[in-house]
Formats: sequence, structure tokens, C-alpha cells
Amino acid sequence: MWWKSIYDLEKELRKYFIRTHIETFGKGPEDMWVKINRNIGTFLCSGTLTFLEENLKNLPDGPEELLRLRKKICGNLEQRVLSDIESISGIKVLHIVFGLSMEENVLYGAILFKDNVEDMLKAGTI
Repeated sequence: MWWKSIYDLEKELRKYFIRTHIETFGKGPEDMWVKINRNIGTFLCSGTLTFLEENLKNLPDGPEELLRLRKKICGNLEQRVLSDIESISGIKVLHIVFGLSMEENVLYGAILFKDNVEDMLKAGTI
């Protein structure tokens, strides 16, 4: 892919995360942002919990069970997401991490790219 700017890549990754969220959880997040700086991309999906998960977190042991389920889901998706991000960006991804804040109802994470995205854009290599 040939990206004109960091913003274009961030926009494409934002669309990807929304689509993946809908496919995985049956609903999209209320809001989604992606920001890339050097070789690190950060992302945040607000309003990520489904109706069922909102109810589950209020049960005894619900928060622990919800975290366990989300970690399992994200763990199962990790390799596919890593590969998809590499395809979208044209840059090798070394690692991706996810986290969930039930209190804030957000899914967040970071992407570690092998190379500095800004430098690669300037050089015209992506």
C-alpha cells in the first residue's frame, strides 16, 4: 500500500478495528480512535461491551469471568489481527497487546511496528 499520510493509515486501521469488533462481538464500538507515533500505534474502542457483557459484569464473579472470556477471544484473534495489520500497513508488526477496562467500557491496546512508520512514509516505502 502507498499511504499519503499517517492520517490515511490511521483511518484505514480504524475501519479495520471497527469491522473486526462487529464480526467478533456482534456490535461496533461507540467510538474508535487509532494514533500512530514513530513505530507504535495505539488504539481505543469505547462502548465495547455488549448488552450481555454489561449484565455479566454485575454478577458475582462476573468481572473476572468477563475478563477471562475477553482475554481468550483476543488471544484467539491475535495472530489474525497481527497479519491483517501487516497487510493493511505494509509494515512488519512485532507485537500487539490488548486490554479491557470494564469501569470505563473500553478496549485498548498498542501495536509495535518493526520500523518507524513516519520514516517509511517519508521515504515512500509504504
